[in-house]
Amino acid sequence: MSRRLGDPNVVFAIAAHKACRERAEEIVAEIRRYPGTPVLTGKLKSDYRVIDLHGGGVEIVNDDPYWRYQEFGTINMPKNPHVRPSIEIVRARRSR
Repeated sequence: MSRRLGDPNVVFAIAAHKACRERAEEIVAEIRRYPGTPVLTGKLKSDYRVIDLHGGGVEIVNDDPYWRYQEFGTINMPKNPHVRPSIEIVRARRSR
């Protein structure tokens, strides 16, 4: 069975993907604006981006593993969350 653009399931999938991507891009923008996001060289902050996944989903990624150490801390370094607070800011702004 071929799927055509007029198919309600296809239309819904496209709309859902667009909404997810817009929200993810909003979160990435907030991470870059957030005052707690670490900025030594600016690479960590600029490397956040949104990628499309097979199946219609999206994911916020950063290839620099250092973001995890900042977000969650290590045995030798306290946490400096910047991703989760940015998500909460976007969530609060959207719920108004």
